[in-house]
Formats: sequence, structure tokens, C-alpha cells
Amino acid sequence: NNIFRLTSIQQELWMSHESLHEKHPGISCGGKFLLHGYPDFKLLSKALKLSLKSHHLLTATLRQSDKGMPFLETGVFPEPDLRFYDIRNKKDSEEALYKILCDFAEEKFEPLGGRLCRFAIVYIDDNRSWFLARYFHLVCDGVAVMAHFHVMSSIYDMVSIDPSAEPEEALTWNNDVIDDTNHIGSSRYQKDIEFYKNYLADLPDERVFTPKPGCVDKIEEVRRLDLHASPESAERIRTLAKNFGGGINRILTAIHALLISRLYDRDKISIQTPVRYGERKNILNVIGHRVNIIPAIIDFNKIETFKDLTGHIDALIRNFTKRVRTPFQHGLRKLSTDLPGNSFIWDTNINYLPKLTDDDSNCLRAKEAHPVTSKYDPVLLGIYIVDGYSENSQLNFDFVYSINHFSENDIRNYMKRIEKVVIQLLENPDKKIEDLDILTDEEIKNIHNWEKGPVMDFQINTITELFDKTAQVYPFNSAICGINGERMDYQSLMERSDSISVWLDSLGIEPGKVVAVLASRHFRLPELILGIMKAGGIYLPVDPEYPLQRI
Repeated sequence: NNIFRLTSIQQELWMSHESLHEKHPGISCGGKFLLHGYPDFKLLSKALKLSLKSHHLLTATLRQSDKGMPFLETGVFPEPDLRFYDIRNKKDSEEALYKILCDFAEEKFEPLGGRLCRFAIVYIDDNRSWFLARYFHLVCDGVAVMAHFHVMSSIYDMVSIDPSAEPEEALTWNNDVIDDTNHIGSSRYQKDIEFYKNYLADLPDERVFTPKPGCVDKIEEVRRLDLHASPESAERIRTLAKNFGGGINRILTAIHALLISRLYDRDKISIQTPVRYGERKNILNVIGHRVNIIPAIIDFNKIETFKDLTGHIDALIRNFTKRVRTPFQHGLRKLSTDLPGNSFIWDTNINYLPKLTDDDSNCLRAKEAHPVTSKYDPVLLGIYIVDGYSENSQLNFDFVYSINHFSENDIRNYMKRIEKVVIQLLENPDKKIEDLDILTDEEIKNIHNWEKGPVMDFQINTITELFDKTAQVYPFNSAICGINGERMDYQSLMERSDSISVWLDSLGIEPGKVVAVLASRHFRLPELILGIMKAGGIYLPVDPEYPLQRI
């Protein structure tokens, strides 16, 4: 009873984990909860241990099988990995907390034989503490993260009154495994595959986002920015969701879609949309990973109004919900491996995490809740909306973004655009999408002031001067990327080209002299070209493939 094979959705997660680069801590999810005051550590440890009995997958490890796909063995780690940090006397507690969060999120999971979850409590001051939780994704999805916190906090209250109390046990994961086995062998599964084959053939053939100037189109580091919608803004979003129906998640998914379509001039986009099976009424039964994250393909050539957009998304969600137990990757593999857009389907996602219970009577009532993410997470732009935890009915927007593609100011402006679109749709629900104003007030002001300022002399710079200025602004950004993964940043390229310029000067190369370079296209060729230009020479490329007589 303690050995479980992976469900189809868990198997897809494992294959995703196997494809991650070596620095990645492992495909995982987590939460951080800001508590009133701080709990008793021994009592918290006991409550957490009892909660693992309710959520028995959290006591598991992965074992490698002879067939390649691992299986889960529960009961291996009945004692929780709970760390304790007291930073109440730290001079800079915020900096200390940030370091703890980074280390906690980026500590590598060793899933084969190792633990699949870890926890920490951080005492900040006499009024606040953070509870941190991180789970290997196979044993917990985002909704289950929230459920486990509520179960653990309820048990904390229970054992603080009666130390001998035992929690109610949750459903066994064996039910999910049996249901998955039956589903994969059914005719419905075959129909789901045909649906996904036809649906995914329409994936966009280009990436939504473009890198910032001087940056490569690659995820090198991901950062987080937590923003709060004001109580007024949150109320407007709730009103808009009520007016259009479908809930807050549908409304914000639609707004996210129209914003990136307008900002990046894309007629067709794909947004990762999580769809979950299983009940939510009894939080004891919200266990494991039951989420199928499916790309929602939206073609704005066929959409005129916001009502059209939300209707299209609702129809997609209904179709996905019918097929939630069939991983969409099963259908994707039936298509050509060089399918356009195949590598772009993970670029952006939006995930809405509502509060699962209104019971705020327990001692560990959370003032705030946020996802715990790593700087290695493979997403260009992810948005997590956490509802119901903040005071004054605020919505927490947690943005996760690639620093090669977005700045912090881009993300703050994005939040302003969401709020601006909501206001316009409340005023005129039938307004065409193309007529919605998505510019921030500051951007409009800059446009109005265009060419109204003082006339200034424009200094014409040479290519080498422009390059050196760029290198000073973005010294460590990638300037050259080779076909074999080589990388040279702007500062290194500037220094190398300067050295070549000095060397050419020592050889007597004067401005206007021709410098022939016998070389094929190569990773190091740009430094030669820049060095010749800095010395004032004229670059003459000579291809080694030319006939000898021509050379």
C-alpha cells in the first residue's frame, strides 16, 4: 500500500524534470505564508508531522524502476524537514529574509532516494513570521500547496488544545493511480488524443516576447516581483468578473492575452492554462499533483470584443476540463517533432490561486500568501494571482520574469495596464479590443511632450563609439553567442577589440589603410572587425574558400 506508480500527468512532470539544466533545483512549487506573531516551534513541528500523515505523498521518495520511469514509495520520511531561522535581532532583517528565501527556493532536490518536500519557519519580529514550504512538483501542485498549509494550521490548533489528537486521514493516492490506468486504456483517451492532435496543430509559429536590447533570446535568470492590487482595484476586477461571468481567473487570463497581443503585435498567442481535476470542498482530499497545464491558443483575427475573448477562453477551458486526465503532451507527440511553436508553448502562464477555506480562527492565520519560485524557473513571464489572504480584499500579483526580456519597470507598467483595461471595460463592456487604451499615464504624457522640449544638437557617433557606450551600459550582457554555446559579453568584446587596435597601431596601421582578414565566419571574428575599425583601418574580408588566384 505504500508503492505507487506515477500517473500520466506525473510522468510528464518527471520527463520535464529530466530535461532541466544541472543548476536547476528541480521542477517544484511552494508557498510562503506571512503569519500573525510566531508559532511555537515544537508545536509546529508536531502539527507538520501529523499533516504528513494526512498528505502521505509528502513522506515519499522516488525509486528507480527497471523500466526507466520511477515510482513513489511513501512512508520513507515520516519526520518533516523543518528549518528554524530567528532574524529578529538582525540589523537588516529584510536582507536576511531575502537570502533565506533564495537559498530555500534554490536548494536542489534529489528526488531519487531523497526528500520531496521541505519547510521552514522564519521569525522576523514579535508581530510577524514567515512559514515556507517547497515541494517536488510530482507530489504537490499549487492548489495542494494551499490545502496543505490549511490542514497543517488546523492541526496546529487541534494539538495545542489536545496533544493526543489525531487528524482525519486523506484519500489514498492509489485511487488516482487506478483511475489513471483505467482512463489510459479507455476509448475516451483515444478521442482526447485526436482532439489534442487537431487542436495543437494550430500552435503559433513564433515566440511572443522579444529580448531587451543587448540581451539574448534565452532564459538565463528569472526574478520575482510581488505587487498588490489596491482594494479599489481588486473590487473593480471582482465586479468585472461578475459582469462577464466565468470568475476572476478567466477575466485576468483574457486581459493578459489581449495585453501581450497588443504590446508585442501578435495576432496568435499561446498561454499556459492550468486545469485541475479532483474536489476542492474537502481540503483533506486536495492532495498530490492533479493539474494538466494546457496551452490556450488565441487567434485575435477571430476576436473583436472582450466578450468574444472571454467566451473563447471559457470554451477552451470547458474542452480542457473534459480532457483533463489526458496530458496534452500525448497529443503533441503525435504531431511532427519539428512543429512550429513547439518550443514556445511554455513562454507565459497565468495561475489563479483562491483561498480554499474561510476559516480564519486558527492561530496560524496567514496575512499574506505567495508562491515560492526559483531564479532558474523556465518561464519568460509567469503571473500568479493569490486571492483571499491579504487584508482589505486585496489581490496579490506575483510576477516571475526573465531578466533578458523584462525590466522591473516593464512589470510595474504591466500591472498599471491591467488596472487601466479593467476601468475601460467597466465603463464600456462592448468596446472593441483594438480600441482599448493600454498606455500608462506616463507614456501618454511622454507622447504629448514629444518634440516640445528644447532643441539639442545631435552628435553623430561612429560605430565603435556607439559600441563602447553600449558596452558601458550593458557590460555583462551577451554580445556574441556561438553555435556551440560559446558566449562573450560586451565588456570582454570591448577589451579584446581594444587590444587588437593597439596591436595594429604598433604595426603602423594608419587611418584609411586596408586590413585584409583571411578567415571564415567565426565566434572571434567580431573582435577583429571592431579592432580594425578602432585603429581607423578598413576591414577587407577574405574568404578561405576563394580560389588561390583570387586571394
